[in-house]
Amino acid sequence: MTSIHQVILDGRLSQLNLLINRVGCNVNEKDFYGRTPLHLAVLSDQENYGYRVARLL
Repeated sequence: MTSIHQVILDGRLSQLNLLINRVGCNVNEKDFYGRTPLHLAVLSDQENYGYRVARLL
């Protein structure tokens, strides 16, 4: 699992923005199970979380 996967799971969107824009993390990188960060966001129980993450990606 990558750092971008972990911030998605933890719901830390401000850190997600930082990882993407400043660090340059690969938003399409897959975890051990073949899931991208967007997959994890869509599976979240939080309402509209997948949509909010998709806008950042």
